Amino acid sequence: AAKVKDDEQLALIEVLLGKHQNLNNEQVVRHYNDVAGVIGWKPIDAGVIANKRKELDLYVFAGQHGETDLMHEKHMQIKRSKPSASMLFWSMDGWDAELLYQKTIIDKDGHSKTTYHNRLTVVMILDPYNNYIVGYSIGTKESPELIRQALKNALKHTEELFGNKYKPYQLQTDHYQIKNLQPT
Repeated sequence: AAKVKDDEQLALIEVLLGKHQNLNNEQVVRHYNDVAGVIGWKPIDAGVIANKRKELDLYVFAGQHGETDLMHEKHMQIKRSKPSASMLFWSMDGWDAELLYQKTIIDKDGHSKTTYHNRLTVVMILDPYNNYIVGYSIGTKESPELIRQALKNALKHTEELFGNKYKPYQLQTDHYQIKNLQPT
C-alpha cells in the first residue's frame, strides 16, 4: 500500500523537495519521518522520495535551481523542426561576407585612396527542407533593392527548376525595412 496517501503528506514532501538548500533524498526522508512520527504517518524511505522527486520535478525545480534556470530548462521552449516538404517555407537573411576586397576611390582633393577592409553583403534565400539556396543577391550594402533582387532570383530559379514560377507558403525574415518591404 502507498505510504504517501494524503494531500498533506504530498504537500510536505513537495515543500521539502523545493527547499533552496537542495536537500538530498536521505535528508528529506529524515525531515519527513520526524514530522510523520509526531502526526502518526507511516515512515518512508529514500526510494519513495526518489520517485516523488521525478514526479514533482517541474514544481520543485525553481526552488532548487532558481527562476532563470527554470525558464531555460523546463518551461516551454520554441522547438522548430524542418518543413515536411520543399517550397513550404523559405528563410531569408543578409549579412556581410567575410571575403575582403580592396577598393580604390578618389577623394575630394583628387587623391587616390585604397582601402583593404571592404566586405560585400550577401542576401540568401534558403529552403530549410533540404538546406537548398533558392536565391541570392550580392551588393555593397544591405538594402531593400538587394532583398528584392534576391527574391526575384529565387522566383527565377523556381521557374528554371519547375517550369513555372512558384512562391513558398511562408517566408521568414528579420524586421529589416519591414514597412518598406511589406508590399514586396
